[in-house]
Amino acid sequence: MFNSSGISRGSAPEPKPSFIACHTNRHRIWDCVTGLSFALLVSTPSIKLFVSHSVLNIIFLFMALGALVFRRRLCPSASNRLSLVIWCAFSAILMFDLMIGVNYISEVTIIRTLYLILSVTAAFLAFTPGSARWLAILLLIWGSFIAVYQVVIGIDYDRSLGQHYLTVSLPIGISLTGAMVTLLAGRIKVFQFIILLGLAGVHLISLATLFSRSALIYPPIAASLVFILSIASRRAPLNVLRQGWRILFVALISLPFTGAIEFKQLNRLTDLSNFEDELRWRIFVEAAEHIQQSPFFGHGVDASSALIGVYSHNIFLEVALTGGLILFMPFLAIMVIYTMSAKNIIARAEIDSTPLILLGMSLFALLQWNTSFDLLTSYVPLVLVAAIGSMTRGRFQ
Repeated sequence: MFNSSGISRGSAPEPKPSFIACHTNRHRIWDCVTGLSFALLVSTPSIKLFVSHSVLNIIFLFMALGALVFRRRLCPSASNRLSLVIWCAFSAILMFDLMIGVNYISEVTIIRTLYLILSVTAAFLAFTPGSARWLAILLLIWGSFIAVYQVVIGIDYDRSLGQHYLTVSLPIGISLTGAMVTLLAGRIKVFQFIILLGLAGVHLISLATLFSRSALIYPPIAASLVFILSIASRRAPLNVLRQGWRILFVALISLPFTGAIEFKQLNRLTDLSNFEDELRWRIFVEAAEHIQQSPFFGHGVDASSALIGVYSHNIFLEVALTGGLILFMPFLAIMVIYTMSAKNIIARAEIDSTPLILLGMSLFALLQWNTSFDLLTSYVPLVLVAAIGSMTRGRFQ
């Protein structure tokens, strides 16, 4: 039954510790490479504030695809496997919508559509919990760098290249959300709390120099929502008291920073109370009217620019306007899976608070895409959605 070495003939020898260590280190390296690749992909618009060249898009996409190809074993979570199937259906319909909108599209539109499809497909396949953590860390670092640079030096953006204040505020808003989630729900020491609080203050000051209302409003909304749900999931009243001092402390310290907000920014915030005069509200109404004209098949890719003169400023309206109900349904299904993945992560928040940071970042990005960006740039929030799906543990419910 046993050979001379004492090993059962019917079983394989156990791997040596050195082999296990090498195998583990290789996966850690690829997690880092994958996280870096997708962090660069997501941050491409803001990176081009410093080095503006279209070749960067191609380089970062190929880095992400390379990380996917050279990782020997692909093991997407159950959540991402299901999302990938639905995303493939979404992508096929989107390609059909290119033909529907033949009067609107250009070569650039086709390239941007393929870029969106390839980026998100790679994300659903490549992300692991380890690489998703690297993504969160790198986005926090990059957004902090942009915030400090904006405060100390100032960033000049070129509107002729499609750059504007949202290009600057997006990475700052993502990073600020991550910092706020860490302040409210993270397992950190006092000195780490103080450092993060000061960093969040720099983020707020940098955003005060820009015109983005959403980047000021959405971070506290996303962070507070993640924090409240994480506390509620623990069902322990003592946790609320234990964490409550953080809310009070952050609120008190944040008061002096409100004076840094320029009057122009305050005026833009007060404009939100008047929906009828708000430009985005008029765009929403006009987009809804065009959707009613072709509710099932939509008007094709990039139709909003031709029909309204600008993108719909809402990702759900943009999807419905592009492909009608047949494109909207798979997109909605992906959002439902994302919600279930978020529920899974929040339920484990007491064990591991790191995914909460990425959850806050993804929620901020999705909120941002409901007011400020178009469908063909939605690879940014959808890559974060894929990262959240990779952190779903066990059987997906």
